[in-house]
Amino acid sequence: VCGFDSMDALLNWFESWHRTLADNGFRIFIYEVSDHEVRVGAYGQCVFPPSAAEQVAVHDFDLESVQLSLF
Repeated sequence: VCGFDSMDALLNWFESWHRTLADNGFRIFIYEVSDHEVRVGAYGQCVFPPSAAEQVAVHDFDLESVQLSLF
């Protein structure tokens, strides 16, 4: 599974795509993963085996919430 280690990292990675993601029903899945099971890159991107992850939340990509979190 590919993802990000924080909401800030996700927002920065997709910085110019926020409107497109929101308009197309993009959803954010949040997982709990043990530190020894995940590899994190320089910009917060991460990878981990699906079997090591426990889903804890799902959120719609709400553009209004995203804009508020940027300030």
